Amino acid sequence: MSKPHWHAAWVRQTGMTVWPMGDDGPIGDPKTLTTEDLASLAGPVIAVGLAVQPRPVPTQAELATTHAKGLPQVAAIIPLSQDTPAAHTAGEETAIAGYVSQNPSFDGVLLVLGEHSCWAHISAGEVVSFQTFLTPALRTALSAPEPSMDAAFDAALSDTLARPDRLAQHLASARAGQTGQETAHLIGAEIAAAKPYWLGQNVVILADDPDARPYMAALQSQGVAARQSDLEAALLTGFSAAWHKTTS
Repeated sequence: MSKPHWHAAWVRQTGMTVWPMGDDGPIGDPKTLTTEDLASLAGPVIAVGLAVQPRPVPTQAELATTHAKGLPQVAAIIPLSQDTPAAHTAGEETAIAGYVSQNPSFDGVLLVLGEHSCWAHISAGEVVSFQTFLTPALRTALSAPEPSMDAAFDAALSDTLARPDRLAQHLASARAGQTGQETAHLIGAEIAAAKPYWLGQNVVILADDPDARPYMAALQSQGVAARQSDLEAALLTGFSAAWHKTTS
């Protein structure tokens, strides 16, 4: 294995994923480390998910970096922010930039599924607006089982899509009845709230296949033929673009 020229790091609340990188992309498998390991990681490092001053939207999907305080070997990718509704990215901006760089004519909505879900409206290479949801974190907090993707999933999804105000009650009923449909209820509430982002839009979901499947089913139930694209590939494309920008 070649010696890495640099490292790409995605810092999250649950830990940190690090890829050894060469000039043309990853040169080895990613490793899962603790966030404390960032300080001792051999540089240079390009990192996302750090608490640095964000860029407000609307803005171009291209990435910018800044110095990470107290970490001389780390360049932090600047996240995006929005005032109303209040939201900020924590790595999603890098996946968005990576996807847009490979699909420069894309016009529509990117749904990035990480520790939270991020719906971003993209037009003319610009992030026009975005909205985030804690659905993935809530699934983890509730220890929600993997969705069944059957008629029971469809029924639970429909119930909460129709009455998102009853989400807490639907979740309680799902737990009491051991239906295993907590995920369907959570996604139903999210899809209901995110309607301005998917209604009549071209939607691409950046996610791993198991994470994308229930969202695709939920959107299909509303007549939206969403497509899936690989999250890690988009993220690494964004990392590489930031690396080449810092070294040019």
